[in-house]
Amino acid sequence: YIVSLDERRQSNRMASRAIDKEEAGKKLWLTSGDIFVRSTVGEAKESMRKDSQAVDEELAATRGELLRVQAAMEEETGRGGAHVVGSKLKGMKAEEVNSVLGNLPERSRE
Repeated sequence: YIVSLDERRQSNRMASRAIDKEEAGKKLWLTSGDIFVRSTVGEAKESMRKDSQAVDEELAATRGELLRVQAAMEEETGRGGAHVVGSKLKGMKAEEVNSVLGNLPERSRE
């Protein structure tokens, strides 16, 4: 399920890049399941943005559930450890990384 969501996220990203190259007033054909829909570039961008956001939220929820199940299994088998702790790490946003780097002494940035 995670793989199919990630493939959908990737295809949405590719479609968004293709839509960005089109002229603003142009009409495009989009597919939504088994239905073809004709819409403007702006409507298509908004549709892709909403779908991408929904896929990202579903991926995050599914990964979170997977981690909860993994932790429960590790607890049942008594195999906790560093890999369980490490699986709970989350990536940092660019602003957070820049904030951390901005607070480091000049010497440690090299």
